Amino acid sequence: MLSVAGQIISWLKKKVETTTAHYLGLNQDLQNAELDSDVIIREINYFSKNLMFNSSLTAEEKELYISKIGHMAYMGAPEVSRTAGTCLNEMMTLLKNKRTSESLKESLLMAISEICYLNRDNQSKAVAAFPTLVDIMGSERIHMSRLACYCISCIVCNNFAAMQTLRDEPNLRKNLAGCLSVEVPWFGWSENYAILLVDILGLSEDISELKFNN
Repeated sequence: MLSVAGQIISWLKKKVETTTAHYLGLNQDLQNAELDSDVIIREINYFSKNLMFNSSLTAEEKELYISKIGHMAYMGAPEVSRTAGTCLNEMMTLLKNKRTSESLKESLLMAISEICYLNRDNQSKAVAAFPTLVDIMGSERIHMSRLACYCISCIVCNNFAAMQTLRDEPNLRKNLAGCLSVEVPWFGWSENYAILLVDILGLSEDISELKFNN
């Protein structure tokens, strides 16, 4: 029988997987797709080099390359996900840049989610983005705020060390409370990921106290 922690992790894994598949318009056949890892890795390396060194890329091309890297990481074998993980630093830098458009940030949030899904090494790299992600979580743009919640869920999924690092983020509780105060339903999502994060991080009492004091 699974421990309580194990049950929570199993539940989170299913929720994250369902949301990612829905976002991509994919179905369960995705898990059985036969993909040529060598070809995909070459494509990821091509997209990655262009993102880093091709200054003439348009915003649309950047979005396309970032989205493709994320999709291939999610659909591919473990070695594909590891290769995609080499792009995380560049993606996190773009996400942090205040000049990056909201549209590109949306692509970045989803790609980081896909790259980190159930890949502990990539999750360990992505914890460096927690300050940026928590900041976006506090955005007044509801869709961006919820994408940040979802991205964080992918990073901490099945990773207790990442959960602990997240709990130490100074603005986490305040911004989660802000997400919870928005009464607009999470249409199109498999889960309210703000509530999910509060539950798996054990922050219910902290959030309740914060709301009461405000």
